[in-house]
Amino acid sequence: MQREVFDYEQLVGVTQIIASGMMIDLSAIDEVGLKDESLFIDGVDHEWCWRARSMGLSIARAKQVEMIHRLGDSRSKFIGVTYKVGAPIRLYYQFRNILLLSRRPYVPTYWKARCLFFMPIRFFLNSVMQTNKRKRFTYMVRGIWDGLLGRTGAYNKHWPH
Repeated sequence: MQREVFDYEQLVGVTQIIASGMMIDLSAIDEVGLKDESLFIDGVDHEWCWRARSMGLSIARAKQVEMIHRLGDSRSKFIGVTYKVGAPIRLYYQFRNILLLSRRPYVPTYWKARCLFFMPIRFFLNSVMQTNKRKRFTYMVRGIWDGLLGRTGAYNKHWPH
């Protein structure tokens, strides 16, 4: 869910944008810094946008540019609600990074509340309603564990195969 912040000619201000559609003014890098690679994959783009906004910069999407991008490998339905289903390894990063980002003061409260509220529901859906239940369960538990401990970086840094 994307909340619009402002509407100006060919731009619409937003709170965040995903990297596949992101263009960054290089002078912003000097002020905001680089993307947080310690998150590794999920939430990296949003975190940078939130950090930039906390420093007074604006994030915008172009009205005339259409990008077709599908998040997740597939879609599933549960009691009439459609949700995205990704690879089991992505669950590790999603769960871990929700816990890591929820501690940062510049991350929007609505995002923290929404993600933390839906975390148990996503845990249930991914460990009971999907294929590879045990693998999904393991990745989610490890993500939660590492998130609580504040561990960052790639999965195999903490859980070698």
